[in-house]
Amino acid sequence: MKRVNKRTVIAMGLLLLAQVLGACVPGAETVRSTPTAAPDKQVSTPIPDKNTLPAAATLAQQALATAVGVTAAEVKITSVEVRQWRNGCLDLEQPGEMCTQAIVPGYLVMLEVNGQAYEYHTDMNGSAVRPAAATVNPALRAAQQALANSLGKSATEITTVAVEPITWRNGCLEVEQAGAGCSEAQVSGFRIMLKVDGRTYEVRTNQDGSLVVPVPPSDTVLVWHREGGIAGFCDDLSITATGVVSGGSCKGKQGSNALHVSLDANQQLQLLTWLARYRPIDFLMKDPPVPDAMLQTLTFKGSGQTTATEADVNALLAWVNDVYQTLKSTLPASTGKLTPTLQAQPTGGALSSQVKLHGENWPLGQKVNIHLASATVAFDATQVVASSVVGGFGAFDVSVTAPATWPNGAAVSDATLTWIASTPDGGIKATAEFSVTQ
Repeated sequence: MKRVNKRTVIAMGLLLLAQVLGACVPGAETVRSTPTAAPDKQVSTPIPDKNTLPAAATLAQQALATAVGVTAAEVKITSVEVRQWRNGCLDLEQPGEMCTQAIVPGYLVMLEVNGQAYEYHTDMNGSAVRPAAATVNPALRAAQQALANSLGKSATEITTVAVEPITWRNGCLEVEQAGAGCSEAQVSGFRIMLKVDGRTYEVRTNQDGSLVVPVPPSDTVLVWHREGGIAGFCDDLSITATGVVSGGSCKGKQGSNALHVSLDANQQLQLLTWLARYRPIDFLMKDPPVPDAMLQTLTFKGSGQTTATEADVNALLAWVNDVYQTLKSTLPASTGKLTPTLQAQPTGGALSSQVKLHGENWPLGQKVNIHLASATVAFDATQVVASSVVGGFGAFDVSVTAPATWPNGAAVSDATLTWIASTPDGGIKATAEFSVTQ
């Protein structure tokens, strides 16, 4: 039998012991010569409070709310996970779609509406938000297609402005047609605002989109009128359900040249909110019959179940006034070519009779004094018969009396009097003739 060298046995034992100990060292790992691919999934982050949610998660929440026709508050964010998406389509490429191949950091956002879970992929700032599955409200899809067909457009050309859940009072979705009968049963559905080529349209549907009723563009839901006051107001405004605003001065020739604008997105949303909330409103405010009395009326075709309080009506009137100021801002800037005018109604009458003077094309907010002259009595800037302040659209009204005597006590004997409207500095003047009858 061959004898084994003692030193060899010891060396082999030490080598074996080193291998065993090396395998037990914490954190030991095999070094690879090639890098690993980015992990599909990183650690899920706990749901933070609303103030610290990633903006991308909030944008995904809003996207889902619009898609299924609910408010953002009804969409629950159940989880947010940091992800490294493998391409620019956020790993949700569609057949035939070209996607950049760079890795895109972002989030996997899980949402819930009425117990139904939805998955959204986003980039880090939410500029790219994609649903993992089709989440389009079938009613919205039906409304888009119906509008596209009526306009001869593609559904891809239609932008969704707002989707508002609502309960319609009848089977016609409150868009009654002449000669058509409507069931009295309430219908759950949506008021859907869509935009094409810069114009907004309203389409009403039931819950699943099997009933779609476009609202005629001429469906006016708000009418406002104001006249009188020290500023001599006479203003009209109307708004359709689709946000088309028309209005102008109801004085003289200006009443036939209404201006037109569209509500902006915030104004449109506010209008829809009030329409869904309040019952119809018929408001009348009329001062006692005194000089400069003010009259203001408001008709609002609400479809809700809440009766508006005085505070609600005042808020609506304030909003209408803001919209009217927006409408007035569309007037072209003065070029100095408009000539201030003055008209007398009636143009003749007996002395001591009442005369209404109407001015147009005057600077807004300008004080105007009224004077009287004739062929025998010269204009005197210190003798002021009446005063007014220029109101909406550069117009004013003031009531005066054709005097029987001049300020110096002399009897008025002229066959023709001249009313003169003038700014206090005399820089702008206009005149109107008044024939004296016996």
